[in-house]
Amino acid sequence: MNRVDEGRPHIVDLIKNHEIQLVLNTPYGMKQRLDDSQIRASATNAGIPCITTLAGIRAVVSALDAQHRGAFRVKSLQEHHAEVRAELEAVRA
Repeated sequence: MNRVDEGRPHIVDLIKNHEIQLVLNTPYGMKQRLDDSQIRASATNAGIPCITTLAGIRAVVSALDAQHRGAFRVKSLQEHHAEVRAELEAVRA
């Protein structure tokens, strides 16, 4: 894929054409930061999620993996903390 300043087609074209459903972008260096701002703006305008940190990417990959395996269940934060608390109490007992 071409960088934005290297000519077309590039990632921003694909985003604007809704050919991409998720953007994982970890810029490094000044040149990449210039591309990054255009990529993020295009993704935001198109309503496409854009993850820009390694921690965020790991979380998304983990969630997608769990969903693919069928182990994905939506629960409230309160439910999650109650389960974690119960597990910790069981380990301590």
